[in-house]
Amino acid sequence: MTFFVLDVSKDVKYAFVSLIHAYRRDNMSAKTAKVQDRAIRPAQLQEMLGLSRSAIHRLHAAGLLPSKRRYTGGSSIFYIESEILEFMKNQPQV
Repeated sequence: MTFFVLDVSKDVKYAFVSLIHAYRRDNMSAKTAKVQDRAIRPAQLQEMLGLSRSAIHRLHAAGLLPSKRRYTGGSSIFYIESEILEFMKNQPQV
């Protein structure tokens, strides 16, 4: 990739950089609003749900909690944030 250095005024550079930042901000906010696929570790899940490890295990064993995942080649588990948020949204309010 080749970059060219142009000799332009500071105002033009500022306007161009501002346009690039606005474009990135608009496009990134649209992408992040749609996708929330972060890995949630079990300790974070406990904090999000306000449940103990054993309660989470019982929900998982009953098939009520979204499935847990494993990192490739490892024993660490995680949950997908969007699945957990959907699970929380579908729970009855007490």
